[in-house]
Amino acid sequence: MIPPLVSIVIPTFNRASLVTRAIESLLAQTYGPLDVIVVDDGSTDDTAAALAPYVARRQVRVVRHPSNLGATAAKNAGLDAVRGDYASILDSDDELVPEAVQTIMDAFAQGGAGVGMVFANCVDADTGEWTGTGLEASGPVTFADAVSERFRGEFWGIWRTEVLGARRFDTRLAGGESLVWHDMYRSTRVWYLHAALRRYYRGSADRVSRRQLDPDQAARTRLIYELYLERFGEDLKRLAPHVYAKNLQAIALWHILGGERSRALAPLAGSLRYTHSPKQWLMAIGMCVVPRSVLQREAERRRG
Repeated sequence: MIPPLVSIVIPTFNRASLVTRAIESLLAQTYGPLDVIVVDDGSTDDTAAALAPYVARRQVRVVRHPSNLGATAAKNAGLDAVRGDYASILDSDDELVPEAVQTIMDAFAQGGAGVGMVFANCVDADTGEWTGTGLEASGPVTFADAVSERFRGEFWGIWRTEVLGARRFDTRLAGGESLVWHDMYRSTRVWYLHAALRRYYRGSADRVSRRQLDPDQAARTRLIYELYLERFGEDLKRLAPHVYAKNLQAIALWHILGGERSRALAPLAGSLRYTHSPKQWLMAIGMCVVPRSVLQREAERRRG
């Protein structure tokens, strides 16, 4: 039997010195056939020249944006170009271990048609530490596991294209991928493999430095939590009320960081209805009285 085609999307912007590493890691996979799609999101460096040899050898397909539309739009463009029955996304500054795709596809074969997504852990290329926490053995992962934050951190996986369907990332958001992934957890069976299959480069030199927080950024970040509760709020109240409270407090925090402390009071009060955690109570009280400048410095520190 011919193995199913796996499409892997690499969104990139001004990473000419790094994107070839990601591509080479795919070309070195023990599994085939692979459909490698690079989305050049308006790069102004030598990315086009770096990609040209791969295009000439028909090892890579390139989707080019005439201007930089952002990582979310680049991911969506890649997903729209997928031809395989299975698909994944790989950051352009990371790489896969040679057996990564084969390991995942073997798990799909063993799990049967009911498994819609298989994911595994990642390893920090600098420290050797695994980047995903909370999962200590291979096994099924449920929607309840996902929304209750049983596991957190960086993982990597492959999904059936038909399971992803028309779902795409929201281009209004800088992040918010969990809106898509958790919706998939709710609609299909998911399996976790306790293996590190992606090398994650946490400190790549060309990672875009974050601008200082401003009201627009605060509003876009707050929207992630608002949309998450809009989609999964009732599930959280039932399955993980403490996480529901945590999201309400995040909404409150980003109201404060956006200069709207008065609008933070309602979500803060609501959060206290869904938690018995002393830590969350103290956080709610703290956000009411701690100066915005202090909260902003802490938020900047956590954003790295």
